[in-house]
Amino acid sequence: MSQRSRGEINLAEAARAQEVHLVAERLAAGDDVNMQDSQGNTALHWACLLGLHGLSSLLLAHDARTDIPNLNGSYAVHAAAAGKNIKAMKMLTGDKNVHTSKDVLFQQDRKGYTAFLIAAENNDVFTMEWLYFQGVSLEQRGANGESAALITSRLGHTRGLQWLISHNASIFERDNDGRNALHLACAHGRHDSIKMLMDSTSTKSLQCVDTMGDGAISLAWKHGQLHVFCWLWFVEFAEALADTLSLKSSVRAALSRSAWTTVFWTLLLLNFLTFLALLEPAGTEAMLWLALLSCVVCCWWHLSMSDPGFTGPRFAFATQEQDPELERFAELMQLPMDRQAEELTRLCGPSRSPKAAATQRASNRIDRMGAESSPWAALWSSSKEVEDEVAPKLGSRCDPAPSGNSRSSRTFRRSDEDEWDEEGASCAGCAPSAVATVQQRWLRLSRRQQLCRALLEKYDLASLRQQAEGHQAEREKEAHLRQVEKDLNSRALKLMDEAGAARFKEISAQSGEYARLAMEGEFRTLCVICRGVRSMRSFHCKLCGCCVQRMDHHCPWVDRCIGLENQRSFYVFLILLALVFMLFLQMSINFLAEAEGLGLSSAVLLILLCDVPAMLFVLALILRQTVYMLVNVTTYEVLVCPPHMCNRFPRRGSSLWYLQGASLRSCLRNFLSYWMMDMSSDCLDFVEDSSCAEDAETEEGLQKCCQWGSSGG
Repeated sequence: MSQRSRGEINLAEAARAQEVHLVAERLAAGDDVNMQDSQGNTALHWACLLGLHGLSSLLLAHDARTDIPNLNGSYAVHAAAAGKNIKAMKMLTGDKNVHTSKDVLFQQDRKGYTAFLIAAENNDVFTMEWLYFQGVSLEQRGANGESAALITSRLGHTRGLQWLISHNASIFERDNDGRNALHLACAHGRHDSIKMLMDSTSTKSLQCVDTMGDGAISLAWKHGQLHVFCWLWFVEFAEALADTLSLKSSVRAALSRSAWTTVFWTLLLLNFLTFLALLEPAGTEAMLWLALLSCVVCCWWHLSMSDPGFTGPRFAFATQEQDPELERFAELMQLPMDRQAEELTRLCGPSRSPKAAATQRASNRIDRMGAESSPWAALWSSSKEVEDEVAPKLGSRCDPAPSGNSRSSRTFRRSDEDEWDEEGASCAGCAPSAVATVQQRWLRLSRRQQLCRALLEKYDLASLRQQAEGHQAEREKEAHLRQVEKDLNSRALKLMDEAGAARFKEISAQSGEYARLAMEGEFRTLCVICRGVRSMRSFHCKLCGCCVQRMDHHCPWVDRCIGLENQRSFYVFLILLALVFMLFLQMSINFLAEAEGLGLSSAVLLILLCDVPAMLFVLALILRQTVYMLVNVTTYEVLVCPPHMCNRFPRRGSSLWYLQGASLRSCLRNFLSYWMMDMSSDCLDFVEDSSCAEDAETEEGLQKCCQWGSSGG
């Protein structure tokens, strides 16, 4: 950079160019630390985005403000979340200066996204896990009412969606258009997300409709997602058939397997029927083919049921049931503005002491007409109020832990009671139900916040139309809503502290080392879904729901992971399957040479047109698995290239970069280790090193800089 350009560049532009020394010089010269560039970004924005930890610390030491938005309304904490920079978020939520606190986790950009929602949008489960330990709500909403579960479902981020489901986030929450996670996944054709959501609920969720009366299947049809439409129709039909025939759960599980398993068995069945009907099963070749086919079936069954090397118990999708309160909330969202404001005021009044709250309830009973006309008034009927008054006298104030997102016996409470705010303090010490109780309170609070923000948006539009007339009453209502929003945010901040303590206590009881590393933001050796410390060559499979030792890949043909425990069975399965196809090809050629009728010949040729590509595919798999076996790598490691692979293979320019350093001796050693399940060669081939990962982060940071600069934040 020339001397002249160094003199013209401002503080924010110097930070964007990663000129740390120039930024330090400008600060020493007295430049404003909060200076913004043409896009509204400050130097702190760029330092948080690019992972310049030293610069972030320097800027915060000079009292850099964390409450300055850029042109897109994004704050420094949003830049840190976009850059997957947990260290920067730790600084922003710490006590570096008077501007840093946990309040930044509630800052919203123009889309209403917080740091947690941006992490969900980026499928960044590590940042989401760290924010979870800080007590952040899993039900935070954007301006359009989208929660993290809705965002990940819409974008097809199955890893983030599985993380949310494993942490008991609700998949039934709706945006301002009345659409839930399944609606958005179907509308955008996210097949994996749909399957994951269907595993967490029943087929009855397909009947749930949005504000326009469209269900998941009709949304898939309207948006041109024909494959999703056909698949959901088949799932609904198969479930109805299973209920009619009273089929067992094992048969239901077989019906819900991957579609590729159906293709595999269809191909084998066609071969078998052709063999019986046309090829005249007799002689040595026929007996050999039948024996090989039987071995293939046995191997397939063994692979589909075997343990590939799971490092712990598999993640099981807890079946969630829709909260009846959510249906009433959806009705409330369709009421006129005045009615919505009236109900919100009733629900979110100022906190009072329990005695004053009881007195107020006794004097302000909801009349029957109001209860019938208002969906929310019916929730807090006099019977529920009496229950709230009597329950504290009966014993413990802690609710039993709800299952998944099911309701407890005291789900419905008026939030204007002091009990609503104080209950978390007592429940936070009542593990293991504390985290589930906090989650229920977050759900109720997030729904009120969503309603309040939707109302404020409507009032903003109304005020623009009525600005010339000057409606004093409308302005007073809007001011009151602003106060309600402020009160809800203060309650959320208090609940976040309680939630963080309860979550850390619960997870520390399960794995103290995991909780400590997660709080420090050290996720390199952690699995945030299994909640454990994984070994160097163990990786998480989102479809199996568990970490697998030396995971090779998830095979869709058997719907099971291939790992340390079953990789030899998989190799034998491929060999046998290739022999079945080749022998069938030989018998078909002999049949065609002797066949006289054109019809029979056409039938055999049609089967061969399916078999030949399948045979070539299997042979390619055998070749690939053999090469990977001899060089001691896996398919996942070659595709993803984790840090230990970067360290072993520093030069990856060619397509066969994983053959570097291969020799006859090393290939023989790896061959024996493969078949003897000996992992000692890993210590010779791999040395875990994070230097290459840091280099990759630097390169990724430059790409983020370009993306952030072009979008303005």
